[in-house]
Amino acid sequence: MTARLKMQYALVCDDVRREDSGKLILIGVYARDIRLTSVPATLVLSLVVNVMAPEPLEVDFEFQCIVDEVQKGSAKGHLKLTEAGASLFNIPRLVLPDIMGDTELSFQWRQNQSDPWETIYSIPIVAPQKKA
Repeated sequence: MTARLKMQYALVCDDVRREDSGKLILIGVYARDIRLTSVPATLVLSLVVNVMAPEPLEVDFEFQCIVDEVQKGSAKGHLKLTEAGASLFNIPRLVLPDIMGDTELSFQWRQNQSDPWETIYSIPIVAPQKKA
């Protein structure tokens, strides 16, 4: 049986940068929800994912963003992990157009095309409050 990555956690933020030392700088981390200031909105988000590898491995994966059961973005990637244990990777600059709010954004992935999609993180999107 092929070794598989195990998802540990994910963080959604506005941007992620990597220093020369290898450290990640997370900018604008969303904790509870994403609050829109106007609608429709185009969100540009990054996702930081922590995975656990049982052994060194290389794996291809697919990734998608779902809003109101509609795919708003997708990507394919390849990870090469040289050590067993926890590793962070970044999915940068996900552009999600025409977001209306009062909904939920879900990030899903799968390691093989034949696998079902697995939700790795979901966060509510809140529409702007109407002024009285």
